[in-house]
Amino acid sequence: MSLFSINPRMKNKIKESELSYRGIRASIYDAMIAQNNIGDLEFFRNAIAANGEPALEIGCGTGRLLVEFVAAGLDVEGLDISPEMLDICRLKAEERGCQVTLHQQKMQLFRSKRRYRTIYIPISTFGLIAEVDEAKKALRRFFEHLEPQGKVYIPLHLPSPEDIAVDVAVSDHWQFRREYTRSEDGAVFRCWERPKYDLENQLRHSEFRYEKLDAGEIVSVENYAMSFRWYTQEQFKTMLQAAGFSEILAVRSYTLEPATDKDLSFAFIGTRH
Repeated sequence: MSLFSINPRMKNKIKESELSYRGIRASIYDAMIAQNNIGDLEFFRNAIAANGEPALEIGCGTGRLLVEFVAAGLDVEGLDISPEMLDICRLKAEERGCQVTLHQQKMQLFRSKRRYRTIYIPISTFGLIAEVDEAKKALRRFFEHLEPQGKVYIPLHLPSPEDIAVDVAVSDHWQFRREYTRSEDGAVFRCWERPKYDLENQLRHSEFRYEKLDAGEIVSVENYAMSFRWYTQEQFKTMLQAAGFSEILAVRSYTLEPATDKDLSFAFIGTRH
């Protein structure tokens, strides 16, 4: 079976209906993601400065990056499929004294009359499109919405051998991921994950459980399902070329250093001519 084929038995597990962040997950997203110490703000800020505006952030969520850029006077718009996340983004922008232009759409269905100099996608969000054909559509949308000489920036990552080994060892158990205590009321939030790797199809299927605790007692629980697709550098470069991009570069994580075949985290930069 091809690495880009989908096992029919997995078909129902990779629908995008569960990808919209909502409820507990949306409300504590900023606090949870801050624990990852991603360090991508300067990378994308420099990308916009180097390549120009207007810019579009795909998967802007609560505006972790977007609000910072708009507050600094940059012409950046945002796109996300979660209405709750976008509401949080608007509120954060208002608190900073600025307004944001937001689009609630799937990235592979995005349509706008505007064209952009820079399109970027933080936190390997592109991998949330589990169907390869849909991923190809998204890349074509990006290409169509770029101005001539415009660039797209897409971070990706591969699963580590350690992650896969742990998954195999405890495949039927929930794994604790992170915890956050809200300062306003002392409420505690916990995130658990139960992952499954489909190595043949390059997919990670995960069940997530979010718990809210008050005085040590669980008072609310929300469950989500999510699938994530990974690509090798060679595979993704081929997809970018097929979408029309040229001058394609693979760089190491959030740097401009050339990526090597040993890097698990890398980003692609493609140009529309």
